[in-house]
Amino acid sequence: MIDYVQNAKDFLRKHEAKMKIWHVTDDITGEWRRSKMTGGYLYRVSISRNGKTWSFYFSDSKYNYERNLRPTPYDVLACVEKYEPYGDEWDFAKEYGYEIHDRETYQRIKKTYKAVCKEYKNVIRMFGDCLDELMEIA
Repeated sequence: MIDYVQNAKDFLRKHEAKMKIWHVTDDITGEWRRSKMTGGYLYRVSISRNGKTWSFYFSDSKYNYERNLRPTPYDVLACVEKYEPYGDEWDFAKEYGYEIHDRETYQRIKKTYKAVCKEYKNVIRMFGDCLDELMEIA
């Protein structure tokens, strides 16, 4: 049986990368914030390697929320975009089955497309020299 969590930890150690994961809290109440997207908790992730740092939000799963489990390095590394988005936002929409019926939908898809492109650029910036190994994690 493959231990994916250990593989992710080994990958980070081998490539001298550090990952920190912490809850995002509400500024007023101090309570942990939930993700509107997944229903799980919202986390902040920071990855540092070779003098570079990348920080981003991570929406954990409802499954983990219901079981009071925290995300692991595997959960994060398995979710980051490892493939360069093809074409433009129209190609992106077609590739992922989005249907554009109005301007609002187009704007939302365009925003998602830009976020995916930005994430991919950060993955390359942090792990471009070992991308093949990162792809094997998930």
